[in-house]
Amino acid sequence: MEGKEGQTERATAKRRGKERRKGNLCMSQEITSMVVLLMGILILRFTSGWVWWRLTAFFANIASFDGVGEWSAQSAGHAFAQGTKFVGILLAPLLSTVVCASVVANMAQTKPYFSTETLKWKWSALNPVKGFKKLFSLKSLVDLGVTLLKLSFITVSIIFVVRPEKDVFMSLSQVTVIEAVRWMFLLVFKIALWVACLHVIIAILDWSFKKYKHEKGMMMTKQEVKDEFKQTERSPLVKKAQMRKMRALSLSRMIAAVPQASVIITNPTHVAVALQYDPKNMGAPKVTAKGLDFLALRIRKIAEEHKVPIVERPEVARALYKHVEVGGEIPGKFYEAVAGILAYLHKIGKGIKV
Repeated sequence: MEGKEGQTERATAKRRGKERRKGNLCMSQEITSMVVLLMGILILRFTSGWVWWRLTAFFANIASFDGVGEWSAQSAGHAFAQGTKFVGILLAPLLSTVVCASVVANMAQTKPYFSTETLKWKWSALNPVKGFKKLFSLKSLVDLGVTLLKLSFITVSIIFVVRPEKDVFMSLSQVTVIEAVRWMFLLVFKIALWVACLHVIIAILDWSFKKYKHEKGMMMTKQEVKDEFKQTERSPLVKKAQMRKMRALSLSRMIAAVPQASVIITNPTHVAVALQYDPKNMGAPKVTAKGLDFLALRIRKIAEEHKVPIVERPEVARALYKHVEVGGEIPGKFYEAVAGILAYLHKIGKGIKV
């Protein structure tokens, strides 16, 4: 799929959000129509007995009305109110179901959506040239094809349902009115069910076309994607400031860990590495702080203030600084050297802090 003017890239999340705010949503009215039609048929099917009972009672009431008596504005108004109430109660299940089905079908396609952008007045909407182009656009031709397809489906449905019932239709004059109405209702229900089932095919085709057009209309060029990435990427100044904060935080944590160290191994002044070892809870000694030059001197000073043993082992200090990160356990190749340092501390009475 490729858009116009070199638009070969799929829309990014930012572009999709921008188009959504503008009201550019992928929505098929055929999906909504299909759901409304199916739900309407189902509610009529399940409430048909109740509707039939209400209608029978209503027509029986009309048949028993003799028209004798004096009419007034009050009695006429009362009769009108009663008739309106009857129609309202009769149509309430169908109307409420249709409204709910329409809302759910639309929200299922677009998700909850509200934007003030769609409420803004656009003078371009009054442009007759644009209107003329839309009249003969691919979308208009597709809409026309969908309409003709629906008419064809309705015609086919009527033929398939009515043709087997033609003998019954010809003999309706020999049955009661109630039986004739009931038969007509069932016939209409069958036709509507056929139309609804065929409408599913139309809805799927229409949705596929709308989705294709929607995605194609949002496609971007490679340059647009690059420009958007540059706009969303953090500026160098922000990156530097964040890096400084991260380094400062890491340094403060590292310095705070020096008083809990078991030993400080130095170079003697250019490198300092703090080791902590708890035989009960650690498998191997762990580097809790390390530094060069000024930071090494600071680690030594804090260690002296808290009476942490300091041992000068230049080669071990340089190797640990180079190969072990802060918070990591020392590799096996350093076990012998570190074990010797810990044994030395134990010998001079400055044993491991546990």
